[in-house]
Amino acid sequence: MKLFSTAPLAKKAEHTLKRLLILSDEPLATHEHASSLKSAAEKKGVRVHVKPYHACTLKSHMKGYGGGQSAITVEDSDEPYHAVLARSIAHGSLEELTFKLSLLHSFEQAGVAVINSPSSIEATIDKGRCMHMLRYHQLPIPHTWTTCCEQQAVALVRAHSTAEHPLVFKPLFGAQGKGITLVSKPTDLPSKQQAGGVWHLQKFIPCTNEQGQFQNWRVLVIGNKAHATMCRVSSSWINNASLQATCALVHEPALEALAVDVARCLQLAYGGIDIIRDAHGHPMILEANSVPAWRALENSGAEKVAPALIDFVLGGKTP
Repeated sequence: MKLFSTAPLAKKAEHTLKRLLILSDEPLATHEHASSLKSAAEKKGVRVHVKPYHACTLKSHMKGYGGGQSAITVEDSDEPYHAVLARSIAHGSLEELTFKLSLLHSFEQAGVAVINSPSSIEATIDKGRCMHMLRYHQLPIPHTWTTCCEQQAVALVRAHSTAEHPLVFKPLFGAQGKGITLVSKPTDLPSKQQAGGVWHLQKFIPCTNEQGQFQNWRVLVIGNKAHATMCRVSSSWINNASLQATCALVHEPALEALAVDVARCLQLAYGGIDIIRDAHGHPMILEANSVPAWRALENSGAEKVAPALIDFVLGGKTP
C-alpha cells in the first residue's frame, strides 16, 4: 500500500511565507475559522488578507500566435501572495465550485502554496471519488456504490438493502449531515432532481455505545499527526456536531493512526476524518473533509487549531 507524504507547504514552495490570502465566502466578522487563522498568522508576522472567491479574477491575454499571458487579480491587492488557505469551498452552484477549484489550481501553477491543494479538495469534496481512492489504497470503508443511473440505484437497493440492514444515501457534495437518508427499499431513494442526478450509497453501520446512543469519531489531522480526536454521541444516527450531537475529547491511538493514513492517501495538509466502528469493533472511514470546522473540537477542550495549522504552514513547529 503506497501512501503519500505530507510536508510543510511553505518549505515545499521554497520561500518564506510573508503574505497569506485566506479565501472564504463567509464574512470575516462571522467566520471564526478565517478570523482565527488571520489572528494566528499575524502573530507570526505574516500579512493576511481575507477575501471572498468572487474578489478574484482569472485573466488571460493573447500576444500574437502562440503567445500570451495569464494572471490572477485580487481586488484591492497588487502584491503577490506566498500562500493561500481555502475555506468554505463547497458553497454555490456547480459552476461556482468549478471556478473556485480552477482559481486554486491557477494559484498553484503560479508557484503559490495552496492549503489544501485543489487536487486534495477535489478528492474529498466528491464523496464517490474519495471512497474509491481510499479503497484503492486498501483503507477500510463501508461497502459503497456511486452511480448516475437511476435503474442501477434501484437495483443496488433491491440487492443490498433491507429494513433491518438499510443503505445510506448521501448527497455527493453534501456536508454537515444535510440530505442524508436511510434507504431500505427503492421508493426511499431520492428522486433524480433531489439526488442531483447521482446516487451515492453506503452500507449503514449502526455504531452505538453501552447506553444505546449512536456514536462516531472525528480526528483532526495536521501534517502527519493527529491534532485532536472527539467522540460524537447522539440519539440520532446522524450525529454531527452541527446537529447538536454531544462531543467529548478522547484519545484513540488506532483511530488516529488510521486518520493519518487517510490524510496521506488524499495528500491533505490538514483534514477532518470521520470514522465509525462496525459490529466487531473494526474502524471504518465514513468521510474525509479537506475544509474542516473545529469549533466543536475546541469546545471539547482541544488545543487551539489555528496556531497549530499556521505553524505547520510556516514550516516551523509541527503538532
